[in-house]
Amino acid sequence: MHENETMSVLMYFCNTFSQDECYKLWGDGIYGLGDHMHNKFMSLCKSYGSFGAITMFLLDLDTRNYQKIIDRACELYNGRQNRK
Repeated sequence: MHENETMSVLMYFCNTFSQDECYKLWGDGIYGLGDHMHNKFMSLCKSYGSFGAITMFLLDLDTRNYQKIIDRACELYNGRQNRK
């Protein structure tokens, strides 16, 4: 992950990451992972605090889901990408 992507992910988690965002990334309903991912993150927040939870959550993702987070964060917060 590049420096700009790292800052985008941090901004994303601090400002935007929510249950609705989980639904956008992983879907909702009976076959969606949105609820599971949101509950997992909230559980990590209780154990590690906000910033520790971000780290633990990202480390536990597979490559495909990790890339989903990066892409969404850059879509919302990557200023250089938005100027192209």
